[in-house]
Amino acid sequence: MSSETLIKKERKSWLHTFINRWFIPFAEKMGNQNYLSVIGNTFTILIPLIITGAFVLLVNNAVFGN
Repeated sequence: MSSETLIKKERKSWLHTFINRWFIPFAEKMGNQNYLSVIGNTFTILIPLIITGAFVLLVNNAVFGN
């Protein structure tokens, strides 16, 4: 094995350890919060309405603009 391969494996194992030790438990705790789930669902519902409104404003300004 070359030294580059060993370095890549060490980095990969370090990153893998960091993610498993710190990030995954934090993400699980945040994913179990009902309030954050409600906020996420609200944004999921509102995003298409916001995009539609933006396109309507664009067309309105292009057709009836000064």
